[in-house]
Amino acid sequence: MSTTTQALKSKQYETIYILRSDVDADGAEKVQHRVAEVVSREAGKLVKVEAWGRRKLAYPVGKQRKGVYVYVKYIGKGGLVAELERNLKLSDAVLKFQTVLLEH
Repeated sequence: MSTTTQALKSKQYETIYILRSDVDADGAEKVQHRVAEVVSREAGKLVKVEAWGRRKLAYPVGKQRKGVYVYVKYIGKGGLVAELERNLKLSDAVLKFQTVLLEH
């Protein structure tokens, strides 16, 4: 398989993002809607979304000691991850996020 066809192949990713603990249900819904919008716009597919709830952070982030964890699993191409992370960075409600490429 050549590198160009390899780059175009869809891969499975998971992203966990943490919202500020004072974000209400509407705010959390807005961020989740934005994530779904980016995934569909970039020709990806959401596989699973789980709200893990409010948990204590391992260390304070921006004076926050707790955060609302959300797990998202999706399939898409490399550009999708960059666009998703760009949108998460722009959201004031998001404290941190991490994306991992899953091995099949």
